[in-house]
Amino acid sequence: MKLLRSLRLLHNKRTITGLFVDSWSGLVRQICNRTLSGCQNAHVGQRWHRPEGGSHSRWGHYCSLSSATTGPPVAKKKVEYICIHGHRVEDPYRWMQCPDDKDVWKYIAEENMYTTSVMKDTSEFQEKLSDEMQDWSSLDVMSGDDFEVIGNYVYYTKSMVGSDYPVYCRSPLDTDEDNPPEEVVLDVNHLVDTFGYQQARVGVLKLSPGATHLAVTMETDTADSYVGHVVMMGDEDHPVYLDTIQDIFNIEWVTNDVILYTKAENLHACQVWRSVISHPDRNDELLYQENDDRFFVDVSHTKDRRFVTINSNSKTTSEVRVVSSSCPMGEAQLVQARVEGMEYYVEHHGGKFYILTNHGGTADYKLTCTPVNAMSSSEWTEVVPARLGGRVVDIDVFHQGCVLAEKKGGVPAITVVPPDSTKDTYSFKLPSWACVIKPGANSTADSTGYRFSLASPIHPEVEYEFHLPTKQLWKQTTEDSSTVLEHYVMHRLTALSQDGTNVPVTVFHKKDVVQDGRSPLLVYAYGAYGEDVNMNFRPERLALLERGWVLAFCHVRGGGELGRQWYHNGRLLNKETS
Repeated sequence: MKLLRSLRLLHNKRTITGLFVDSWSGLVRQICNRTLSGCQNAHVGQRWHRPEGGSHSRWGHYCSLSSATTGPPVAKKKVEYICIHGHRVEDPYRWMQCPDDKDVWKYIAEENMYTTSVMKDTSEFQEKLSDEMQDWSSLDVMSGDDFEVIGNYVYYTKSMVGSDYPVYCRSPLDTDEDNPPEEVVLDVNHLVDTFGYQQARVGVLKLSPGATHLAVTMETDTADSYVGHVVMMGDEDHPVYLDTIQDIFNIEWVTNDVILYTKAENLHACQVWRSVISHPDRNDELLYQENDDRFFVDVSHTKDRRFVTINSNSKTTSEVRVVSSSCPMGEAQLVQARVEGMEYYVEHHGGKFYILTNHGGTADYKLTCTPVNAMSSSEWTEVVPARLGGRVVDIDVFHQGCVLAEKKGGVPAITVVPPDSTKDTYSFKLPSWACVIKPGANSTADSTGYRFSLASPIHPEVEYEFHLPTKQLWKQTTEDSSTVLEHYVMHRLTALSQDGTNVPVTVFHKKDVVQDGRSPLLVYAYGAYGEDVNMNFRPERLALLERGWVLAFCHVRGGGELGRQWYHNGRLLNKETS
């Protein structure tokens, strides 16, 4: 369930940084040992360690020191104590947390110089790898349209020459003009200048139900702290900034003039406040206080905007309250009181709450529904049962049906539940190469298409749309990256664990690799927090495959690929199985 619904107005570009070899030096060394010879006289690759800003940067002085080194630098120790859970602990390296300490930058420079010295015989190979990955990184820029249609407008971003931040715009759909008028929704450059931020990053953008106002959270000069701004759109020059809220985590619209937002104490979001932005003497009201430190509070509107949900979640337990948009100043109504180990997430459509939950003793999620006037779990009716070895990634509810993005046996899948006949639930076939599924924004309930993207370690991300009325799958990304697949092979295997459990392993290699057990192998595994092992496309993986390496992604217990039970089988006292 998406708890943070925002406009999908983000850039999907990726660049290869000049410090690649610092974080991958060990891997580069392994590749070199396998593939290089005769490079002992290579010159030092200065491009990897030259600080931005040249010799005038804050640590340029230290980088100009002689690179001759006989051993790794040794960080000095400073006597310092910290108190953790009532215990006094010595931390001799605490001084390294201070970014203004010149000794920190000196030590970083020494580490970089040592890396340069140790890796100097691979400098030419580093250059070659960098050039290859810059070429391959171009495959990872989706060419699908970077826009979102909401109501009567199409929303998109622009990058202005000479500007540091994006400009968010919209144009009307109901026009016959060849060049429809463009309205600036939010110029982040103007916002930063107006409020004097030295640096800023957009957190979330939330559009009001009537598309007249915008709420935005900004991460500004203070790390881990957000500022909320409420903006009235429609001004010819620039949007009008109506309100500013400090120390905000998230924000959501109940109606066009009532918002809910979360605030934090010590980086722990534990309060929900209500504000009437049209009131001349704004007096915000504390609507909900979470007193259990294990629970993190968030707010999100249902897709049809009939309710805003207040979600209190811990690692294993959840509790939801709802505020109706028809009664925005009313009390938050409890859906189901928290029960230890019970998780649930709420959507709404057609007078019913659709609830994704593990209620009833199942470790994995099932889909249930219940009338809005009978919210207790005793009233919930099962729509889609829990799937053993499967996991629901996300749920989206449209007028055309309820869509579940899933992992079945670790493989992406999509299930559709028609609105009028839950017995006619169906799935449709996805490309066999897919390893990762990412739901799109899918911002409105009246959309006829479900947007999502697929990717794999050897295939860049591709956008798709499933047209619900015709049950047709449309590819949104126009560039054909199928040529990448022609050179590589994927195998879905299982490995027998010591306790007799079959653990899925996804293996990739080049087609011409001889399977004689002699190829170098890189194994990926995670197995914690119910998270999947990272199988997104990354250019450096192609650099390995091109040189005869084999990549193996192990979906061990403790991860989330095979559902919640698979996760529980590798946590706490079962951690050794991961």
